[in-house]
Amino acid sequence: MLASGLQAKGVALLRQTLSCRSLWIKWMFEQIRRAFVLISFHRTLVSLDFVEFPYERFEGRSGKVVHRPCLPITFSYRGKSISIGSALVDTGSDFTILPLEIAHVLEIELDDSQTIRVDCAGGGVFTAMPSQNKIGYLISVKGYRPIAWTGTVFFAENEPIILLGHHECLEKFDLTFQGPEKSLGLLPRCNEMVQTRR
Repeated sequence: MLASGLQAKGVALLRQTLSCRSLWIKWMFEQIRRAFVLISFHRTLVSLDFVEFPYERFEGRSGKVVHRPCLPITFSYRGKSISIGSALVDTGSDFTILPLEIAHVLEIELDDSQTIRVDCAGGGVFTAMPSQNKIGYLISVKGYRPIAWTGTVFFAENEPIILLGHHECLEKFDLTFQGPEKSLGLLPRCNEMVQTRR
């Protein structure tokens, strides 16, 4: 009788243990499933914000066709804006540099006390002055969420140069240069830069 009672308790305990183990396994599978859902959702968001741009085609000084990484970008200041179809992505430049005429169009105040000297890759030299206040940047491509931020821009006199440099511009992105495909990949490093409207 005693042995039978102990056996019944043992069976009940075993069933309870197996039941708890089964519940634990189900809980673990649910956590793994949720983790995969979150990873998939994150990848979807990243894919929405990763934008690729084909290199722009230019004719070099010798007449030979060259391809360069460029971005379509809009600069704005106090309600005024100007769109640049092809701003050169220059990883060798510390600052974003635009022609002085754009500062006049947008009525941007310049800080001539912070004038810098810029050495060109071709051996030339010119000076550029920074904006007193930060300027609005906007990259808007059909099918993708607009990317917007602000940063200091330098303006050069008598130089038709339009290039995007590291300071408060390129440093805000992960850039992927695919030379053979002539393609530039752009991914914002800060979620606040990506606007909600499509």
